[in-house]
Amino acid sequence: MKTAAADLIKIGRNCIEAFNVADWEKMRTLVAAEGKYYEPATNRVIEGVPDMVEVWKGWKTAFPDLVGEVTNVFAAEDFSLIEVLWKGTHSGTLSTPFGEFSATHKPYASRAAMVLEFEGDRININRHYFDLLSILNQLGIEAPAKAAPAGF
Repeated sequence: MKTAAADLIKIGRNCIEAFNVADWEKMRTLVAAEGKYYEPATNRVIEGVPDMVEVWKGWKTAFPDLVGEVTNVFAAEDFSLIEVLWKGTHSGTLSTPFGEFSATHKPYASRAAMVLEFEGDRININRHYFDLLSILNQLGIEAPAKAAPAGF
């Protein structure tokens, strides 16, 4: 049975809201246990909820006040597209596949898009597209000369 588009939109919004307050247990109820999370900006491919939660906790460690504001949503069939405005202050260590960056205590704001594929009423695949170069520039961090190889 297909999940209605309005329900897919609600699930996507709930995912962002759960991230905003670091409600990892809520996140676990929204994502398929064997789901995948793709982060093209960092070349990370994460499989399974436990590893996804660790990545999300890493973002909250680097930006404890990081919140996403859903600015646009579209859903059809088993997909939803979510535009998010992320805002946070870099007050913790940012760990990436190409190095760690100490806190700069600078704020950033950046738009992102998430393409969510659903399996029933759970997010099975999340492709999270964001502009890492813009974020690093706002934080005053020099971009690495060579990023990690693409994992997907």
